[in-house]
Amino acid sequence: MSEVSKNQAYAQSVIKEQFDQTGAALDYDQTVTWLIETVRGLPRDGTLVVSLVGGAASGKSTLTQSLADGLAATGMRADTIATDDFNKGDRAWRKENYDDKVSLGASPEEVDPLKLKDFDLLNQKIDEIKALSGVETVAVPTYNPLTGLAIDEGEAQYKHHISQLDVLLVEGDFHAVARPDLLIFIHMADELRLQNRVSRDVVSRGGELAKAADSFHFRQRYQHIPLTLPVIEEADVILDASTDALGWRYNVYTRKK
Repeated sequence: MSEVSKNQAYAQSVIKEQFDQTGAALDYDQTVTWLIETVRGLPRDGTLVVSLVGGAASGKSTLTQSLADGLAATGMRADTIATDDFNKGDRAWRKENYDDKVSLGASPEEVDPLKLKDFDLLNQKIDEIKALSGVETVAVPTYNPLTGLAIDEGEAQYKHHISQLDVLLVEGDFHAVARPDLLIFIHMADELRLQNRVSRDVVSRGGELAKAADSFHFRQRYQHIPLTLPVIEEADVILDASTDALGWRYNVYTRKK
């Protein structure tokens, strides 16, 4: 069995054993509506923290922003942050401490992409946001795609200031939130994610096809399989994404009671 087949078989076995289907072949707008209703139905005493985790090019950022906009339209104060916003160093530092080790033959067990992140700081910021009142704000880092900097821009340079919220949405490839009120896993077959990644990097960003594919397979081996995919077993909700002639479709699963 190929690696792709193994990953899909693993995901489907977890879904079958641990989850019940609550929505079938929902389109994108229906899925966002379902998520809005689910978040609004959560018991709330202060700021809710919702974590959305999924593999590279699974549509996390777009879905998270749609959810934030939809919640805001219902009158709930919502904002988003990403795990990439808590990258350490710059591209050169991360290359030296990660990519170069891999290129020298290090196995996935010998390198840890989590060392390139500061999730203690992420959870500290979440606690500060949850404690907000009045007109206070919390400054959080934002990943800069031009410089590769995030945390190391320095707090005085952080441009994203978050005020008191009803819902904070945290999206990324990692399960970084210590105590989420809701953990959503976005599952998409590896082939579809690869198509999305190549389309984004080549069509939208002018990249090269081979480099885009190599980057995807690199992250697949060192990040997705050991760290991202297993999060499916901890999720409260799974969105199983596929596509047809009419666009994206989502089967929605919630954990068995």
